[in-house]
Amino acid sequence: MPHRRSPSQTRTLPLCCCQIKAWRAGHKGECKAAARADTRTAAKLTADQMRVLEKLKQLDGAADWRGVAAQERAARAVAAAVRTSMPSIASIVFSTLGNAYDSLGDFSKAIEYHAQHLEIAKEVGDRGGEGKAYANLGCAYQAQGGFRKAIEYQTQCLAIAKEVGDRAGKGRAYRNLGNAYLSLGGYAKAIEYHTQSLAIAKEVGDRAGEGMAYANLGCAYFSQGDFSKAIKYHTQDLAIAKEVGNRAGEGGAYGNLGSAYEKQGEGKGGGGPGFGGHGVREPWHWPHALERARQSRRLLRSTTCPGNIAEACTRAVRRSAQNGCRPHPSRPGSSPEPCYGR
Repeated sequence: MPHRRSPSQTRTLPLCCCQIKAWRAGHKGECKAAARADTRTAAKLTADQMRVLEKLKQLDGAADWRGVAAQERAARAVAAAVRTSMPSIASIVFSTLGNAYDSLGDFSKAIEYHAQHLEIAKEVGDRGGEGKAYANLGCAYQAQGGFRKAIEYQTQCLAIAKEVGDRAGKGRAYRNLGNAYLSLGGYAKAIEYHTQSLAIAKEVGDRAGEGMAYANLGCAYFSQGDFSKAIKYHTQDLAIAKEVGNRAGEGGAYGNLGSAYEKQGEGKGGGGPGFGGHGVREPWHWPHALERARQSRRLLRSTTCPGNIAEACTRAVRRSAQNGCRPHPSRPGSSPEPCYGR
């Protein structure tokens, strides 16, 4: 008769607090992978590997992306050594390297590492990690100008966020999809996704996310030529940026308001290209536009901001003496928000 263990002899694998949280969030695959890793007695990190991982964690926490890149060779060696025995460690290394190269603007390398993260997440059944990898791949392709590829990956990210009940993840996916469609000129679709992003940000109490949604809606309506609505949404974005102390966001909002006021003046008085006017500008719009551009430049000089916005706002003030104000000659300075997938 085969020997059976009594209940007291059966070994139960303990779950740490982060695994319990992951399980409750629906990331069951992540917990199973971690439990399997606990049973592999041969899978132990060496002291040197521990030092590399700790250093990588510190640099990532400090957003020292050049420092992370400097650790690339050592980090890859650790990932290669534990790829089979401890895949969750390897996935963290690849995700961190991908995020670093994203921030450094080397999107080809970022895609390479995010793809490796995705491969491991699929292997171990980590749906949360899979969704994160899809989001990061979408953002990297978006930055490269591969908007259709970005939509493909963000759509997969959105499906996983819905599956595991991740409301914040859904909001980010809607935002990223809206940005991709805006870049392709699909303004109605962009407005649809940014409206859904706004609803979720309000629901979960994410004021910063709410501000980004207002900014993106303002940009979409600007692109459609509805400058009154653009002003409405950029004004709401400005109010939230002030409330949460986001100086770069405040500067971007002023710049976008300057653009919208300028175009509203051209549309009403006619002097702007493509508006079919009679060469007479509505004078009351120009003080608004010029003041917003000046406020934007003043704020952006004292903080970090996407270069295209800072450049556009500087150009606005330089040209204001000639013809009123031209903060963003072709677009609303792009959205003041980069693509967030992390």
